[in-house]
Amino acid sequence: MWTAIGIIVAYCFLFGVVIWLARKEGKKSAKLEELRKTAKRQAEEQYRANKSLDSVRNMSDNDVRGRLRTISGKQR
Repeated sequence: MWTAIGIIVAYCFLFGVVIWLARKEGKKSAKLEELRKTAKRQAEEQYRANKSLDSVRNMSDNDVRGRLRTISGKQR
């Protein structure tokens, strides 16, 4: 009788440990996925920023001045 009760308690304990470990790993997985999304978004933003800067760097000084004048005129 006591053996059966001990086995049942042990199985309940093991079940609890499995649930606890699953939750712990699930939280880690969610955090890791969020970090991956953030890193990907930052890489895309950096790519777009570098692309814009490269296009301006390749322009002549007169073209840059003209573009700045056009943009400042539209803001007024």
